[in-house]
Amino acid sequence: MRTAQVSYSTAQKESAYGKARFEVAQHSCDTGDSGIIRIDLLFLESRERRKLTSSREDMLPTYSPNGKWLAFIRVLPGRGRGREIFVVSSRGGRPRRLTFDSEYINGVTWSSDSREIVFSSPRDRAQGAVWRIPVSGGTPRPLSAALRNASFPSISRQGKQMAFIDSWSDSNLYLRAGPGFPPAGMPWQLGAPLGVALSTRTDHSPAFSPDGERFAYISDRTGSNQVWISQRDGSDAIQLTSLGNQSASPPCWSPDGTRHRKFANCLSSALLLGVPVQSIQ
Repeated sequence: MRTAQVSYSTAQKESAYGKARFEVAQHSCDTGDSGIIRIDLLFLESRERRKLTSSREDMLPTYSPNGKWLAFIRVLPGRGRGREIFVVSSRGGRPRRLTFDSEYINGVTWSSDSREIVFSSPRDRAQGAVWRIPVSGGTPRPLSAALRNASFPSISRQGKQMAFIDSWSDSNLYLRAGPGFPPAGMPWQLGAPLGVALSTRTDHSPAFSPDGERFAYISDRTGSNQVWISQRDGSDAIQLTSLGNQSASPPCWSPDGTRHRKFANCLSSALLLGVPVQSIQ
């Protein structure tokens, strides 16, 4: 048996935790407790343990401040393995689903009045990664657009402070020029690196235009991975795609990009999208 996150009730007489049983020889079986991750209640005085949920993968249980509810994340079966937030009475009963979009969720906490659940999810980083939803149900609303990289939030009992993890990647693009490919066995002769895409977020996957005067690349500086294009020295950078929460995949130019000024971008859905770049000279 392996115990994951533990959450104590306000009365501190029972705790809820995610319990996983692993029997390697039977891990692929659908019977018994093989591979099951569920939420149990543990009564500290009597040491009695009571099963609270029975789905195949429930995790991160969190008591409401008033001790009446438990919120947790359920990983859905099937392709994509989406995550949803559920609440269940601390006395037991049928869990109630609060979210219905199968987005990734990696942290759950409660407002101090036990009326709202606050959770972290990178569903739309342009609006932030921390969201709130009433325990009675409804549409998740962003807490703050400034919290674009926050995860695993925790609100104090008084409701005046929230702790969270803030993490992000910062990769940049540099250009080094030289006379071209040297003969076999000869060392490269390249100039000093010139920063051409230096945002505070992730810039990657550069692709030169056929004439070598411009390049396209992916950047998440606006919240999600979108296609940007600039001159060879990084000047005149503009955003070409605005796909909302959908991310663009690495760009590629059409062979006649110089003459027709057409840009081809393959989306993650395998759709080929042609984006004109006539405004870039």
